[in-house]
Amino acid sequence: MLPFDPITFVSVFLGSLILDIVWAFTIRRVAQGRAFQAASYSLFTTLINGIIITEFVRNWWYLLPSAAGAFIGNYLTVKFDSRPLHRRRKKLTLKKKVS
Repeated sequence: MLPFDPITFVSVFLGSLILDIVWAFTIRRVAQGRAFQAASYSLFTTLINGIIITEFVRNWWYLLPSAAGAFIGNYLTVKFDSRPLHRRRKKLTLKKKVS
């Protein structure tokens, strides 16, 4: 018998993965000066973190998937969202034909 529930194990992993992605978005929004979006992301990080921590209290084995999820979530965020902040906002401009 396993010392943990496999479904909860996977859930904690996915929760930590999502938590790290949302946390990175929170930091980005703060750096961009978007207060409402940063506060909204912060709300979700607190809720997700609270759920995960309650699982740690019940069984310390859940630290393993949480650490793995945090690592992979942070890696994926940096890998796929590594553009500088000043390049994120590109305005669409229509070019006029000169005859």
